[in-house]
Amino acid sequence: MLNAIGSSSYSRPAGTGTSIVGLEAQIGQYKIKLADWVNCPSCKTPEGKAKISDISNKISNIQARIEKITVAKLDAPIPGVQNNAAASVSAAATVGSRLDVFA
Repeated sequence: MLNAIGSSSYSRPAGTGTSIVGLEAQIGQYKIKLADWVNCPSCKTPEGKAKISDISNKISNIQARIEKITVAKLDAPIPGVQNNAAASVSAAATVGSRLDVFA
């Protein structure tokens, strides 16, 4: 692989990390390729159908990875923050012995 003077020596293309932004960039690239194959006259051939299926599977896999990362981030505990249910119960218990239910 040839690199321009002063360029980075990474052989991996940009946007191939495990961050959501990198994965979304990959999806964008695959969607462009998918559109090219779908609009190509050879999309009805066995090779074209296989290529379209392959690209669609790659997009689905990346979307699943994004969802997995998002769920993991949502489920991760936030340092210094107590569970909301436990925090509200302890806050109500420390404020007073009565709770105004008509408010």
